[in-house]
Amino acid sequence: MSTTVPTPEAGIQTVPAAPTYRELAEMVVARITREMPAFAAKLNQAEFVTLVTRSLQRAARPAPMCPDGRTWCTGDPASHADPREHVHRGPEQSMNGVYGFDVMAAHLVQWNDDAVQLAFVGMGEWPDLDLKQADELVDDMAAHLDRLRALRGQLAALQTATKTVR
Repeated sequence: MSTTVPTPEAGIQTVPAAPTYRELAEMVVARITREMPAFAAKLNQAEFVTLVTRSLQRAARPAPMCPDGRTWCTGDPASHADPREHVHRGPEQSMNGVYGFDVMAAHLVQWNDDAVQLAFVGMGEWPDLDLKQADELVDDMAAHLDRLRALRGQLAALQTATKTVR
């Protein structure tokens, strides 16, 4: 069995059906490996299959609507089930790449009727930040990004020097 899907560059393309999202993700990763070998060489394939599987699952199941009408809330039933601890959570934002998945994750959160805050993963915990604290985090991340770029430059220089010495 296969499914016909339109693609902008190829017109119409036939994609074989898969019984599970994971098997479909494995097919996608295999195709990427064939068609984009330089990109695929940078990937941890097992982690990439997991990421693609999650993405396919999310795309197939649109997020439920928040029963309280909060447009930024994912409407996760588990977060809305306990009337004593009512939680609204926005979609998680994170970085994903060859360096890892779900790096520097953050999302909006509101506990009961308290102010909306930014939940940010730091030291393995999720502190809730107000607007001033979120501004401080953004400023610190910008400075950290500058330091990371400087380290990357040092790495490139050291690798170049090592190749020259050999």
